[in-house]
Amino acid sequence: MRNGKHKPTKTTTEDPLPGVKYSLEIMMPGSGYTPAFSFEAVGPFLAIQKGDLLNPRAWVAPKHETPESLHDKVLVVESVEHMLWHVGDVLTHKIVAHTRAIPDRQEARTPKRKKK
Repeated sequence: MRNGKHKPTKTTTEDPLPGVKYSLEIMMPGSGYTPAFSFEAVGPFLAIQKGDLLNPRAWVAPKHETPESLHDKVLVVESVEHMLWHVGDVLTHKIVAHTRAIPDRQEARTPKRKKK
């Protein structure tokens, strides 16, 4: 910071940590290890934790057709598993999110109020 002004940040698509791959797999609800969707990125994914809602509606792409059973659902993260491994000089960090499906309604996004 100089003269009270911040330096502008530079947007880049370069790999921030060469030699590290990041992967995120969302499992089909209640399936154990049957992937519904897989994503790869050059940087780490934001934290995903138990109770987070994942909306698969926007995940329709040539390689990621939304399964018919999920068209009117949102996915609740039940547990998160991290996997790390080396292949040669490349470290892979995979996040696996195990889920359950609930109806895609406003109530799913509204916090429950405690009874007085």
